[in-house]
Amino acid sequence: STTKRPTFPTKNPHLKPMNRSFHTLLAIFILLAGAPFAAADDAKDIQARMSKRLSSLVALKKSGALGEDNKGLLSVRSAVSKKNNTLIIAENTDRKTIYGMIAKKTGSSAITVAKARAKTIHATAPKGTWIQGADGKWFKQK
Repeated sequence: STTKRPTFPTKNPHLKPMNRSFHTLLAIFILLAGAPFAAADDAKDIQARMSKRLSSLVALKKSGALGEDNKGLLSVRSAVSKKNNTLIIAENTDRKTIYGMIAKKTGSSAITVAKARAKTIHATAPKGTWIQGADGKWFKQK
């Protein structure tokens, strides 16, 4: 006669959560252990990327197509090419990252850092640059 053998699951469901927890804790430990080095590398990488974009962004500002808003970010004032739009998005993404890094280091908020940076940018912007004032109104730097 044929007897049916009992079947068992190939994976033990009782170990799965523990296994996941262990891997999660291990990943967090690895990230935290390397965080100071990663932040320094990230800041250097961001600075290099921003430097590469600078001349293109300055040209866009001079043309009037681009301005500096009151949140420390670039704002499109008139139509730009897809390539330039990608450049602007990348710059704003890097600025937000830097503001977050500074906020974390100083115990401030990214918004506070961004607004402070906007004031500095506005004060040093070349003549003719579109600037968004604290009141939200746009004007050309004089």
